[in-house]
Amino acid sequence: MADASTIHLPPPGTGPALATILGLLCGVGLISIAIYPGGSPVSFLTISSILILIGGTLAVTTICYSVTEVRKTIRTTGKPPQVGKFAQQHFAPDGAEAVF
Repeated sequence: MADASTIHLPPPGTGPALATILGLLCGVGLISIAIYPGGSPVSFLTISSILILIGGTLAVTTICYSVTEVRKTIRTTGKPPQVGKFAQQHFAPDGAEAVF
């Protein structure tokens, strides 16, 4: 019998977690409900709402992670992805270069 402290996780890549699907559905639903009283989705997109979104995201990120990690992430997001030899050997046809 398994110990009560044992946690069994599904193998990676078996599909999205139920919490992910529910979170996405709730997020889309709440945004839709917030837009509905305004009448137009364009009226929902204002400078202040965009600043709240970006500022809030950065604030929560810096609360959860160190400033060094946040800086590395910001620098990394501006760079194109690096494709290694493994990807070129396994995903590109013979003689072709992998472009991702």
